[in-house]
Amino acid sequence: MRSGVDKAYKIFRVTVQEGLQPDFATVNPILVSYAEMRRMDNFCDMLAEMEKFDFPVIDDLSKFFSFMVGKEDGVPLALEVFGELKVKGYYSVGIYNILMGSLHKSGKVKKALSLFNEMKGCGFAARCVYL
Repeated sequence: MRSGVDKAYKIFRVTVQEGLQPDFATVNPILVSYAEMRRMDNFCDMLAEMEKFDFPVIDDLSKFFSFMVGKEDGVPLALEVFGELKVKGYYSVGIYNILMGSLHKSGKVKKALSLFNEMKGCGFAARCVYL
């Protein structure tokens, strides 16, 4: 039996094959579902499909992480997903800022500083950080 997210992904594939360009509002529920089910291989496959069809993937991931940290108890899952994605090259100053800001707001300053130091290690300039 296919899950709802698998059906949604199939609809996404048919849509792009027909030459239509779904927007972020279409793909975000699929990404969220994959993240919540810890199906990171499927999540990354979806990102690869999005890249193939010229989606602004890093911009869309920023929106995804903004959505995730806004969910009740969404920050831990957002950090888990980010941990998986950054090793595959899916990261940006904007995504780091979203995560650091949410950690700072929830009082997890040490974890926010840890991400800040990690970001600096990636070569991003400190002047780009907003909390």
